[in-house]
Amino acid sequence: MSLGPAIGGTLLSFADWRWVFFVNVPVGIIGTVLGILMLPPDGKRNRQQAFDYLGAIILAPTLVALIYFLNTGKDQGWGSPVIVASYVVAALGMASFIVIERRSKHPMLDLSMLKIPSISVGSITGVLSFAVMYAVTLLGPFYFDRVQHLQSYQAGLYMTVIPLGMTIFTPVSGALADRFGTRMLTVAGMLIAALGSALLALATGFSHSGVGIVLLIAGFFFIGAGLGFFTPPNNSSVMGSAPKSSLGVVGGLLNMSRTMGMSIGVTLGGLSYQVFLLFYGVGHERQASQGQMVSAFRGAYLFVAAIAVVALILSGSRKFTNSNSE
Repeated sequence: MSLGPAIGGTLLSFADWRWVFFVNVPVGIIGTVLGILMLPPDGKRNRQQAFDYLGAIILAPTLVALIYFLNTGKDQGWGSPVIVASYVVAALGMASFIVIERRSKHPMLDLSMLKIPSISVGSITGVLSFAVMYAVTLLGPFYFDRVQHLQSYQAGLYMTVIPLGMTIFTPVSGALADRFGTRMLTVAGMLIAALGSALLALATGFSHSGVGIVLLIAGFFFIGAGLGFFTPPNNSSVMGSAPKSSLGVVGGLLNMSRTMGMSIGVTLGGLSYQVFLLFYGVGHERQASQGQMVSAFRGAYLFVAAIAVVALILSGSRKFTNSNSE
């Protein structure tokens, strides 16, 4: 995560944009080879549990349709035939999936797990936390390009501050969670992320000065630090509340929450910027003045801060547990 923005920005500055995707080929090959050579084989299981093939078949197109209209609805038009078809597929698919999972003896997603407050709240706040991070990750490079007029490699270097903050504080948070519990750290993490978003909004007022750059770097670092503080204790609270027989299911739910948060964050980040442009009377970004773009970015960052505050409130609303329930 730390190397990605810098490498991506450098490739965009000196090579064709397609290399941003080609760079994953050697990474994937190396990861596959290392996995085969280094990961231990699975142990034998005494009891085999059936896999929910029907649930998986229904869930796959449902999530694809959901993510598709979230990510492309703004560009294609929320009322276009393809987007409307995606609404229908997502709605029918989700309804069918819920019915199937409730009737299945071995559901892929045990919906009864969501009745456990720590799991349901932890999953929702997980979605919101990654929405905060990826909304900022989307808005940041556009701000550097549209307002600061930086080169891609420069923008990439600045964006590296976000995963750097995560890298530093994730192990710190994990150690503190083992000692002091999870609730305080999840609240602190979202508070730091909210402050980081507020700093980014404040930085737009100094868009062409050194003060603005310092505030941007501080804001990005706070976003990464906040996610670093939040994620380990939140995951711990969710997994610690899961019955031992359902650890895999709950782990999958956490990963799905993260993926949904990424998609929703990208969508809300871009959509909020466009909405604020409309608020200032601009129908398309090409028609926007520098001041109008700065104001729209400020509004979008404040909107992201509000998302972090909602996650903060939810994190403080439940008492998390740290040990596995039977």
